[in-house]
Amino acid sequence: MRDFILPEFLSNISNQVDEIIDIDPDLSDPEILTLATRSMVQFLEALSASVRIYDPNTEQMLSYGSYPYEEPKRLPTSLWRRRSQARW
Repeated sequence: MRDFILPEFLSNISNQVDEIIDIDPDLSDPEILTLATRSMVQFLEALSASVRIYDPNTEQMLSYGSYPYEEPKRLPTSLWRRRSQARW
């Protein structure tokens, strides 16, 4: 079993890294973070995710990306909790 699961897992991780590396660096920071977040959501089979880059020295958020981007596509918190608890 270990001989099958570990190589498949590492292959999946490698594919995700390749997908993120292939993101166009000329995009804006929020666009890059949104694409990276989408990749993570799909890989983890998550409902949504967000990435925030915060500078503690200036106490400012420098950039932000989330997937799905639009709020209406996201589930209400109570429903999300029920779905995530059911999965575990």
